[in-house]
Amino acid sequence: MFTTVLYLSKRFGKAVRRTRFTRISYLLSIVAFVLATLAITLITSVLYSMQQFQKDRLLNYTPQIIVEFNQPLAKVNGETTPQLSQAMQELIQSPIAKDINQLNLYSGGQFFIQVNERILEAQVFGLDNDNPQTRQQLNTNTNAPLNIPPEVANFDLPRGQFTLAIPASVAHSYLLTIGDKVTLINSNKSTYLPTGFMPVMRQFTIAYIYNDASLNDTWYANLYDLARLNLTSNLQQINIFLKDPLQIEQVIPKLGLEAQANYSYSANPQTINGDKLGIVSASDWRQRYAVIFNAIKTEGRVTTTLTSLLIIIAILSCLITFSFIIVEKDRDIAILNVLGMPPAKLNQVFLAMVLGLLIRGNLISIVLFFCITHFWDKYNQYININIPLEINYPSIALTYLSCTAVIFLTTAIAGYFIIRIRPAQVLR
Repeated sequence: MFTTVLYLSKRFGKAVRRTRFTRISYLLSIVAFVLATLAITLITSVLYSMQQFQKDRLLNYTPQIIVEFNQPLAKVNGETTPQLSQAMQELIQSPIAKDINQLNLYSGGQFFIQVNERILEAQVFGLDNDNPQTRQQLNTNTNAPLNIPPEVANFDLPRGQFTLAIPASVAHSYLLTIGDKVTLINSNKSTYLPTGFMPVMRQFTIAYIYNDASLNDTWYANLYDLARLNLTSNLQQINIFLKDPLQIEQVIPKLGLEAQANYSYSANPQTINGDKLGIVSASDWRQRYAVIFNAIKTEGRVTTTLTSLLIIIAILSCLITFSFIIVEKDRDIAILNVLGMPPAKLNQVFLAMVLGLLIRGNLISIVLFFCITHFWDKYNQYININIPLEINYPSIALTYLSCTAVIFLTTAIAGYFIIRIRPAQVLR
């Protein structure tokens, strides 16, 4: 019976394409489906690439979760306390352990930097490359995200000498070389001078320029030198680098902290015991970059909604074509019905035609998609989207399958009612 359905579907398809009106309607249905799937897959790929590019360029090198403990973990003179290893162990054994890529004793922040009579803002991250206790790499996977450039992690930034390691892109932009001096200004801290309150500032010397491939704009200095610039005598914070920083919304609740304003969190005062080491507060990367990633998500939702209209057009085109075919072939349908073919089997005949339409549309759309993505670099100079295109193949496959399933099911439900004609009235 299945071969009969395919045979009739093929015969009806050929007969339909002989009529100009139904042939144009059939072709327009294919075009609508191709445009809908192609638009959704391309927009999904571009938005996914933008998100991955921003994650690699910004988030992998920025402090992701900064947790503050109620006891000192290190002193500004470079001595670590027993609480440091205890704090590290607590995080390693916490519910977020499987999400952690790297742990670092933290000191740093956003500073204004005076460079050759110009002021710029940069993120400065503190490192203690002489003490392995201040850094622990938990993710041993070969594809683990790179949070600190290897050459910087192995470079000596001695305490008390106030030296910096800066990215090559910044050095090129501001004509900086090794040995040049810049002034770091901490606008969040101030000191009193006879002329009034002034922000804390300190002159640093550029000791190393690392190759950042235009992906990392973080400056690095000695951990304890930055603590002095922050006017802290004890270091009580640990930075958590995540395997996937975009999973921050799922990770933060596992810490058991209460959300505050501006993506900051605090522990319940009743659970804090001064004699026992514990987390008192935390903040995450969204304090700085939430606007960027929320904009990408919002743009994704809006564009997906707009492109979904194309799917609706494709569905309507299939239904209209389906109706035209039934009207065109109502006598043949009536004869088959009189000869004993039930409406359910007749519906299968036309659904086979719709399935053939969708298969053709999918093949054309997939070929066009790979042609466009293969020559993506050549299109960048015209559309000005200067990002490396990353294709999420499972998402693309899901898009094609879901679009095909939605149109097929919609047509099947509508066809169940459309196909029910009265043979006696048609053949009269």
